[in-house]
Amino acid sequence: MSAQAGWRIDRARCTNCGLCVEACPYGGLRMSGREMTVEEVIETVEQDRPFYRRSDGGVTLSGGEPLAQPDFAAAVLTACRARNIHTVLETCGYAPWEHVERVLPHLDVVFLDLKHLDDAIHRRVTGASNALILQNARAMVRRGIPLILRLPLIPGVNTEISHIHALGRFAVEIKAAELHLMPFHQLGKHKYHRLDLPYPLVDAKPLEVTAEGRALLSAARAVLESTGICTVIGG
Repeated sequence: MSAQAGWRIDRARCTNCGLCVEACPYGGLRMSGREMTVEEVIETVEQDRPFYRRSDGGVTLSGGEPLAQPDFAAAVLTACRARNIHTVLETCGYAPWEHVERVLPHLDVVFLDLKHLDDAIHRRVTGASNALILQNARAMVRRGIPLILRLPLIPGVNTEISHIHALGRFAVEIKAAELHLMPFHQLGKHKYHRLDLPYPLVDAKPLEVTAEGRALLSAARAVLESTGICTVIGG
């Protein structure tokens, strides 16, 4: 590809070694993220302890996907618990149960994203089945972990009222603590561009900026609350 069109990284050949960043004379490339030890993470965590005390907050492991590194995640959570720091996991739930089981004893709350309850639609949208995710959700609750389900509400993907009803029934069935509706936004668009991936929702408007979107959020919340599940927009 020509420089005029914009340089691109050949993802098929990239090994994430970082040598291109070191070799770039103009600083045009950079690595996002870095490797850290548990001790380095906890040192950073401790710097925010005054904020935890004032806000009743704590540490949230998010991602990416924290369950892709279950041993490291469990070690960080264990260190936080030893310091009486509240712990939360944000996950898509698509992980072997042994990975989930590694972190559960060290958690106060789990936030679990559900994209769609229909397996066929979930496969089409994400490329994977939702069976393992739903299985893990049920098992987490059985272990006594407060589980907050979150639905990233995406136009044309999972906003049908029939799906919202089904989601509410599922949340009540497994005894989820709450359900959070996460309105679609466009913050991920630039990540797709940086990864040279097509972005299928480029023309979709964030739900909270249009009257139609706000009405959809209000209707979805009303449907969910009618099933008996505590529902929050955002969260």
